[in-house]
Amino acid sequence: MVNLSLELDGRRTARDAETDFLTVSVTLTKGDRQSLEIEDAKARFTINGRTQIKPFSGVERSSYTTESLSTADRHVIDWSRRSETSPFLRLTPGESMCIAAWIELPTAEACFVEVAIAAKRTGVCSKVCQWKAMYVSVPMRNYKAQSTST
Repeated sequence: MVNLSLELDGRRTARDAETDFLTVSVTLTKGDRQSLEIEDAKARFTINGRTQIKPFSGVERSSYTTESLSTADRHVIDWSRRSETSPFLRLTPGESMCIAAWIELPTAEACFVEVAIAAKRTGVCSKVCQWKAMYVSVPMRNYKAQSTST
């Protein structure tokens, strides 16, 4: 059995009077059996019936270059390229990782967030498993309905 748990956290902060930032972070925690390779992680933000899909930062394994020092070589991460030989990050038993995505949204609008993770066990099986989590962000401020007096 492939065992992975997701913990989803959302934070909404004001950008200005009309726009908020909504950040969502997901902590992936691998259970005590088998290792997983994370193949994809995305968030779908639905605001007033319109959807935007955003990838999570940090789910791909970066390439590296080798830098020669006087006594040894060291590997330096190349943020601009995905690793060609080992592109997927691996979670081993008991390990956790945190990934994040964000969006701008109108201050007065609620936002429904769906997160999907696709991963597979390393080695034995090529079956891709999927995990999902949901979150709702409501406006931070109270709005008074406009009234007219005569």
